[in-house]
Amino acid sequence: MQHGNLREYIRRNPTQLNDQVRGSWVRNSVSAVAFIHEHSVIHGEMSARNFLVADDLSLKLCDFVGSEIGSDKPPLITEEDRYRKSPNLPRSVQTDLFALGCLMYEIMVGKRPYKEDDHEDWENIAEKYERGVFSCLRGFKLLGRTMWDVITEAQIMRFWPQFVQNHEDGSTFPVDPIQLFLGNCDVSQVTAALSHLLRSPLSASHNPNTGDAWWRLPVTYLTTPTDHSMPRVHQEYYAEACQGGGWVKD
Repeated sequence: MQHGNLREYIRRNPTQLNDQVRGSWVRNSVSAVAFIHEHSVIHGEMSARNFLVADDLSLKLCDFVGSEIGSDKPPLITEEDRYRKSPNLPRSVQTDLFALGCLMYEIMVGKRPYKEDDHEDWENIAEKYERGVFSCLRGFKLLGRTMWDVITEAQIMRFWPQFVQNHEDGSTFPVDPIQLFLGNCDVSQVTAALSHLLRSPLSASHNPNTGDAWWRLPVTYLTTPTDHSMPRVHQEYYAEACQGGGWVKD
């Protein structure tokens, strides 16, 4: 692909990227990760270097040399420093989602998390991640709304019954929605909020009694010759105690 990888494309075209392009990239990347997880594949090396920019500017996930299918063996290849929470964590849905969050940060901001701290030892940044100190996306906008708003919207979707109940009696939402996201997130809710924000079609069935939702994602974006013939993905997996949302926290 003539445009090369995402990181190089952002570096070469910093003034040509608008909200629509960045928003499409976020949606492409979430869709691709959802697809491989639906098929029990852990990528294990996700970063802006491993997404290629196609001629139509869509993203294609590539480089599966470090991926696993249901394996508990130590990984041969891991994410780059600022895309992994800890070098000691086994590769999992959780570590992929943390890397996905870092990717979304790089898409929106144009640089890796803690890029300004390149002089710091990786151990210091890993300690920040462990303590829940993340580069903040508050203030960065996607089609006129902040990523903070998107995550908050995702939380309202996930915990809709509690949200309605607590507002009907005049009280406030009982827990900071970002803290709630960190402990109870479901990537499908984030996908739904992003898709709604980007005005992209999704079909969904929602259970108002439990707040659970199952979302159908669009054809996913992967570097395979049959990616356009792939069926729409039925995403129904949860990332328990997911840290993939950490990238939006102050």
